[in-house]
Amino acid sequence: MFENSTMPFPHNFQGRHCPDLGLLRNGTMDILMKFLDRKANEAAEEVVQKGTLSEDKAIPLMLKMQFNHIAHLEVSVNDRFGQINQKFEQVDKRFEQVDKRFEQVDKRFEQVDKRFEQVDKRFEQVDKRFDQVDKRFEQMERRFDQVDSRFRHMERMLIGSVTFLSFLITVMRFVK
Repeated sequence: MFENSTMPFPHNFQGRHCPDLGLLRNGTMDILMKFLDRKANEAAEEVVQKGTLSEDKAIPLMLKMQFNHIAHLEVSVNDRFGQINQKFEQVDKRFEQVDKRFEQVDKRFEQVDKRFEQVDKRFEQVDKRFDQVDKRFEQMERRFDQVDSRFRHMERMLIGSVTFLSFLITVMRFVK
């Protein structure tokens, strides 16, 4: 009756919650499980024959039930850990994808930085050209000032010459 309901105790069970179970390896667990199976069958026969359960038969039966329960829990915990590990692997893959995207964004920023550097160089070239144009305008302004000064000088000389000629004409009219 209880033999078919037993679940073999997992070989990877390490007795994390009960340190003494960690000692039950290498055949000891098999011996214990055979003992509990035999005692559980005896308890089942007692229930069938007498309709009661004695204390000495109940304790091994409860222990067998606890072992079965622990084995099922261990399988369930292992399944859950497997699911959790899968989720972590998925999260890791997503982080890897995010990292790749950030790397792409970083590369784009580097490209943008290079473009800004090129634009800065162009602005520097334009600034140099404006400086050259400013120098040319200054040169032209100096030339215009020189030409203006010459015109003023020529204007004064012309006015002086005209005045002198007028004076000469006036004097020649009186002398005649």
